Amino acid sequence: GDTTPPDPGPPAITTAALPVTIQAAGNLMLGSYTRQSSANSLPKSTNIFSNSGSVSLGTVNANRDTVFVSGPAGVTISATSLTTQGDVSVSSSGPIVAGKIVSGGTVSINSGAGDIAIGEIDAGGSVFVTSASGSITVSDIDTSTGTGGVLLSISCVTNDSCGLSPASVGAAPGKDDT
Repeated sequence: GDTTPPDPGPPAITTAALPVTIQAAGNLMLGSYTRQSSANSLPKSTNIFSNSGSVSLGTVNANRDTVFVSGPAGVTISATSLTTQGDVSVSSSGPIVAGKIVSGGTVSINSGAGDIAIGEIDAGGSVFVTSASGSITVSDIDTSTGTGGVLLSISCVTNDSCGLSPASVGAAPGKDDT
């Protein structure tokens, strides 16, 4: 079910992409992972998540897969990289720290309350990095191999809930800010 074989004619052959899910109730640590692939392999999905803890990843090569990583208590991706030709989505309520993310598609990183610190993102599509209240630090973003844009966003309930003054977030002082 991983590849599309030559179609010998009627009846048509239908193949299904087989997803991989790696899940833990608590903390999840994955030293290395490689999704086997060939020239005829279908894009699939690799899902790595913890229900209540953190996720720590070593070297991940997901080949053509769309990759979803989620750890409510935090996500750490090694300096060596998470690599795929597909899209990458990383989410957490806590901090997200990544050395390098390489994607042939879109990269979406979202933290509900933690800081985000990323060394390098190479993406063939757009890059979206958002934090509800933490800081965002990305050393290098490269979308030169694709057609994507870049959005870095911190969305606070009020200007000072992130510890920022109205001037530092580009807002003019309102009547309650004096």
